[in-house]
Amino acid sequence: RDKGLDLSTAMGVAGTVWSVPVVRMVTVSMDVKTQDRSGDSGAGSRMAAEVAEQPLAVKRTLDALLPLRSAVSELAQGRRRVLFAARGSSDNAAVYGRYLLETRAGVLGSLLSPSVATHYRASLDLSDALVVCVSQSGATSEIVDTQSWAGANGAATLAITNDGSSPLAAAAD
Repeated sequence: RDKGLDLSTAMGVAGTVWSVPVVRMVTVSMDVKTQDRSGDSGAGSRMAAEVAEQPLAVKRTLDALLPLRSAVSELAQGRRRVLFAARGSSDNAAVYGRYLLETRAGVLGSLLSPSVATHYRASLDLSDALVVCVSQSGATSEIVDTQSWAGANGAATLAITNDGSSPLAAAAD
């Protein structure tokens, strides 16, 4: 639901607006000195470099995702639930996605345990669900298998991955 935020970055999901506030993009330059365990001073750290890359990474992500708003909205049409499936650090991204979905779109989200699909092989009615599978590589077999299971149980599926040619991306709705 719009809470007075700039809707230039709004994404329609399940008939509501998923608003991601972006005020402006800035470039951050960092020159961070670190010290390794031996006491030698390094030229910088990997973490500092990754932090410095974040503004451009966010811009690239929004540039790629915003044109897909109508397709995502159409995929979510008629679905009452959004379930996120992920493992490892991607699970942290899924939790953040859930928070955004609930606080910005007013749509209840939940985390789907991949082991329900891969270990227990439970049969669930997911006909009212959009299952969002998150994997950095898009090749994590447990998440690829979970996405396939979700589709077989009636869910619409959406993949979030760094590799558009990955098995996860290729098999998503």
